[in-house]
Amino acid sequence: MPHAALGYSRRNIGRLLACLTDLNLYLSPNWYPVGGVCIRWYLVRSNYNLPKRPFNGVDVVAVSLDTYVTEKFLIAHNHPQDGYWALIHLATGTKVNVFWPEHSSPLYDAMLVPDFPVRFQSAADQLVTVVDNIRKPLHGRPLDPKQLEDAWRLYRLVGPKDSEKTWQERYPNEPDFKQAFDEAQEACALRPELIRPGLYTNLRHLARQALVCSECRHIAEYPLASKMRIARAYRR
Repeated sequence: MPHAALGYSRRNIGRLLACLTDLNLYLSPNWYPVGGVCIRWYLVRSNYNLPKRPFNGVDVVAVSLDTYVTEKFLIAHNHPQDGYWALIHLATGTKVNVFWPEHSSPLYDAMLVPDFPVRFQSAADQLVTVVDNIRKPLHGRPLDPKQLEDAWRLYRLVGPKDSEKTWQERYPNEPDFKQAFDEAQEACALRPELIRPGLYTNLRHLARQALVCSECRHIAEYPLASKMRIARAYRR
């Protein structure tokens, strides 16, 4: 797989690999990338012609985060009640979202690029996560259109059949998977004001939220960085 195969520039692939290499020092074993990196890897493997897209950061799932993470990362958010951290990689300015696992997912060995091994959850499991995410407008919450685009691409690749079992296990009281996907699309069409490009990549938004976030907890082991340090470190 060539370096630019994920639809990122060669420079941004370098940023991604440098960030994940450092992140690996501080995450629990069996962590794995999710979100756009995982989705695009599956699409590329299936010879999907991906559009070029800016590299906005990386999402990972991990059981724990070592307190020494501040050696190489700033902590922008710390939500221990939700199991979430937002980090900024000091060397590359890359934003990292670290989530605790909400569900158990089988993991599969893969090569992100040659000589860079990672593990991924199945495409069907990732699709379930994506479809749940794009239901935000149903609840009056904003959504970046790239997430809706990714959902469509992955849906065409995987289809509803392989994801239905996982969906029912995670959300037994919700509509079936196909209905949930259709309802999410309808909500996005009916609430265009909630579809906001660049929602999670705006520097002012990131720094402002880090400063006033009501969910953040100030814990000595995970010191929150200042608004100024975040603004200086974060690069898109």
